[in-house]
Amino acid sequence: MKEKKYKSTGGVYAEGYQRCVMPPRKMSKNEFFEKNGYLFVPGMISDPENLYTPRPKESGQYTYYNNRMDKYDYCPNEKQVPGSLARYNIPIYRELHFLVKKEVEKILTTEFTLEEAANNNWIKNKNRWYNTDGMLVGYEWYNVNSHKTTILSVR
Repeated sequence: MKEKKYKSTGGVYAEGYQRCVMPPRKMSKNEFFEKNGYLFVPGMISDPENLYTPRPKESGQYTYYNNRMDKYDYCPNEKQVPGSLARYNIPIYRELHFLVKKEVEKILTTEFTLEEAANNNWIKNKNRWYNTDGMLVGYEWYNVNSHKTTILSVR
């Protein structure tokens, strides 16, 4: 089988296979996040010692509810990894997740114009925009101050 080398990706692919070559698209305008794949926010958590919770003695699956540490459902067999310990909806982490999520959204929320959406081949369905993989990119909003329609994207 003859192999072809495609200059656009530098990869070697066997003949008969097709590859959709698309340039990587930035989903936010934060250069550090796009380059490294993570976001560092200094001062977000002031005292990590307060985040520790004691480990339960029994392994299995704990699902907490009602924002109380003493209210949970227990299943002795954790379904994903047998013999391990999994804890879901821990009240202290639920509140922290909400606060961190809001800060990250402030940093990574990006506005795109309709022209940028067209250049990225995004697809509109009602007021939502999707990329070519079918993943939600953002929501369409009309700014009454600037009289422009923009797409707010939260990655």
